[in-house]
Order: sequence, then C-alpha cells, then structure tokens
Amino acid sequence: MKTSSNYYQILGVAPSASEQTLRDSYRRLCRDYHPDTTNLEQEEALQKFLLLNEAYDTLTHPIKRARYDRKLGVISSSTSSTSHEHSGSRGRHKSHSVSSRRSTPPNALQERPLSPTEIFALSILGIAFVSCITLVFFVGFIRGM
Repeated sequence: MKTSSNYYQILGVAPSASEQTLRDSYRRLCRDYHPDTTNLEQEEALQKFLLLNEAYDTLTHPIKRARYDRKLGVISSSTSSTSHEHSGSRGRHKSHSVSSRRSTPPNALQERPLSPTEIFALSILGIAFVSCITLVFFVGFIRGM
C-alpha cells in the first residue's frame, strides 16, 4: 500500500472505478492491513487501516467523492456520467441512475413499504396506547372524577 494521500492510490484503483471495484479492493486490503490479521506492527497496521477506511468512506459516498475529485482535478465515472452524454442505451441508463441518486439528499428518509413484522409491532403499540387511554378514563370514572 502506498502512503500517498491520494485515496485512489491507497485503494489501488483508477479514478473511474465503480463502487463494486472499490468494495472489492477495500475488502482485499482490509484482510491485508487489519490490525488483528496482519503481520505488520500494531501501530503501522492501525494507521494504514484507518487511512484505508477514510479512503473507502470518501470514495463510496457520492457527494464526498465529487468534492474529492474536484479537489484533485480528476473526473471519475461517478461525476463524468452525469455531465457527459454517453452513446447507446446502456450509457444513458447509467447516467440517469447516477443523476437520480445524486438528486436525493444524503440523509433523506427513503419511503418503502412496511414489513409484516413492522405492521405487527405498530398494531401492538396502537392497542397498548388505546388500552392505556381507556384505563385512565375507567379509573377516573370509578373514582368519580
């Protein structure tokens, strides 16, 4: 692993690397540099592992990666696919999917259907709430309040 501050070099990937390529490289390097599994000295392994995590975190987050690429002056696949028109339907589909993913705020709640377990838990919670309110009124009625 190079000690350069370039995150692409730390992960050993090109600036145009896909998320899958980043993930594969990160997992391989984690096995090599994790402080519990490496033959390196504890302090050196920890420093390399922390730098590896920082690089992976930045490059897999679309907004952080775009900022990092602008800082480096690099056009990666994640930023170039939204600004350049690709030929062929596959290129246009990729451009659309990346641009739609980027238009969503990073911490926005995504709507999804409730699972049966969540529906059951909410119904139990509702029944408990209604039971508590009914009990309060019943006790108030018994005491003459």
